[in-house]
Amino acid sequence: MISIDLSDRTILITGALGAIAEHMVRRLTETGATLVLTDIKSEQKAEQTLHAWQPTLPTPVRSNAW
Repeated sequence: MISIDLSDRTILITGALGAIAEHMVRRLTETGATLVLTDIKSEQKAEQTLHAWQPTLPTPVRSNAW
């Protein structure tokens, strides 16, 4: 597997609450990147999805909705 250090990078992912994006989120958090996730789903659905992912992500998830 290729090892990349993205700890000084911020990455924007659109459509970030789907099944394909979940895999990307998991892999990119392992590299140390800061992720900005956007999606058209409701704030409540976003909170539920992020809460479900939290136990298996290497870094804490913080949610801000506008």
